[in-house]
Amino acid sequence: MIRAFEWAEDPGFLFGVSDEHNSRGLGNQMRSSWIHFAQIGLFGPALRYTGLDTEAAYVLRATYADRNTARIQLYLDGGKAGEPCKAEGDYGQTYEFEVPRPATADGVLDVTFEATQGGGRIAEVWLIKKPLP
Repeated sequence: MIRAFEWAEDPGFLFGVSDEHNSRGLGNQMRSSWIHFAQIGLFGPALRYTGLDTEAAYVLRATYADRNTARIQLYLDGGKAGEPCKAEGDYGQTYEFEVPRPATADGVLDVTFEATQGGGRIAEVWLIKKPLP
């Protein structure tokens, strides 16, 4: 994860990303990986994948967790990926996005998230290489 601000610049995590923990997830149906998440401030988390196969196709799978009113917009290499999505219920919601081939043509993919409504929590992000046909 790439942080836009260091703690000394944003100690309250109003602009950047904070690592959070949801103890309500213990003992219920929430996956253990969803209990820990990145809480989006004004600027969401950024991820950079390097060394990607420039000939391959990829899918990005993201789980938005535990914030019913949040809407999160995904960007792949600066381009908007679909419409803002929201977490449903207390257990999170997983979405899949096709990664456009031009986004990985240089072997690098930058992924960013923006909370467009109500904050937002990102529990998991997977970049999955699609099998060859």
